[in-house]
Amino acid sequence: MCNDLFDIKQQNIDLSKGILLVSSPFSEDGLFQKSVVLLVEHDENGSLGFILNKQTDFKVKEVVSEIESFEAPVLMGGPVSPTNLFFIHRKSTIPKSYHIIGNTYWMGDFEALITQINAHLISPDSIRFFFGYSGWTKGQLEAEVKNNFWLLASSRKYDIWNDNNLWETILKDMGIDENLLKTIPDNPSLN
Repeated sequence: MCNDLFDIKQQNIDLSKGILLVSSPFSEDGLFQKSVVLLVEHDENGSLGFILNKQTDFKVKEVVSEIESFEAPVLMGGPVSPTNLFFIHRKSTIPKSYHIIGNTYWMGDFEALITQINAHLISPDSIRFFFGYSGWTKGQLEAEVKNNFWLLASSRKYDIWNDNNLWETILKDMGIDENLLKTIPDNPSLN
């Protein structure tokens, strides 16, 4: 990778639960290209996260028949278990949720979630649904970071719930010119 070409100002962050993985501007991996992943688990056994900025054509009410009317999109969380539905949210009232960072949680009791959605206690801007997840075995993610496939960013510093240009926002903050970001092709190897 050629990250040094851009003089990227990396944040001083260690791999840990709750950080953002930002794909390098020169990434050629189709699914992870121009992506931002929220890391929800990271320990000695491996890592797990969800891509925050790869929307599908589905709404959750089309996927979960028990949900009456809820206009939340379903995102592509990653290549592992792509037929399973996962979610992150900002509701500490969902039992059995796992705390990630700040007011962000993942998973929890699905029946309680549906009840709260149908009772209008959860708004679409406080939850994200995903097909699949992104997973790494022991040492795999560390190697990808070392090889500059991923840049690390603080999830506390960015609006992971409402920024539709999250990848660009973070890279601009790291010192990459906005106009240069617009010229990076979807497939750099074709240039």
